[in-house]
Amino acid sequence: MILDEVEKIGSDQTILYDIPRARDSGYLTEARVGVIGISNDYEFRKNLSPKIKDSLCETEVYFPQYTSPELQEIVRTRAEKALSSGAYDTNTIARCGAKAYQNARGSARRAIRLLKKSAEIAEKEGVEPISDDHIDRAHEKLQYDNLVQKFTDQDNQKLYILKAVAHLTEQGKTPARTSTIHGVYEAVAYHYGDKPLTQRGMFNHLSKLVMFGWINTYEHNKGRGTGQWNEHEFSDDVKPDKVQEAFTHLGREWLAVDVTDCE
Repeated sequence: MILDEVEKIGSDQTILYDIPRARDSGYLTEARVGVIGISNDYEFRKNLSPKIKDSLCETEVYFPQYTSPELQEIVRTRAEKALSSGAYDTNTIARCGAKAYQNARGSARRAIRLLKKSAEIAEKEGVEPISDDHIDRAHEKLQYDNLVQKFTDQDNQKLYILKAVAHLTEQGKTPARTSTIHGVYEAVAYHYGDKPLTQRGMFNHLSKLVMFGWINTYEHNKGRGTGQWNEHEFSDDVKPDKVQEAFTHLGREWLAVDVTDCE
């Protein structure tokens, strides 16, 4: 049994204990079960309980990321099957492979998507072969779409924080203090019918967004007796419209929030 992206199994990992023991438990009589878990999360194995590790009798097989030449070969074979001979050249192959190596940790999937998107842009404009400009524009589009997709994978609390910072950004109120973000976050949560977390609880989720690289945090300390505080704003890659698109993708109405009432 092969479980791709096994880290998405969530916090209840009982299935990883039960599957290898299916025969001993009487669920199977004629077959023996082996489990292969595939993951890009190098920390996943560390978080497994000792009981599950013992049940799996795990052995790790590590596959290093593709090199730039390997990615170029993958792109070349796909281009030969998908595109007409005049639609691409050696520069197309080299640039798609190099960009995927530099910006996507050697992802073959990303290299192939970059080739596809570049070809679509060139075809729409009636131009061949695919140019550097087509590839650069395709790369920007994929970066945008990838970030929006990552937003949609977040829980409600992180989405509400992103929306709060988006409203503050749109109204020129960032960098904003933690208390200010919490005030807007509360309004957002109530708008969607949820009970907001305390400021401390919200800050724990905010810290995750900082860890993801989506929010920058600045610490201020004016010395003894004068207090210290944090301010936060989106990183350069994050724009309010990306957050709004994530909400739209999730089928959730983008409700307006006046941040002046939350300060």
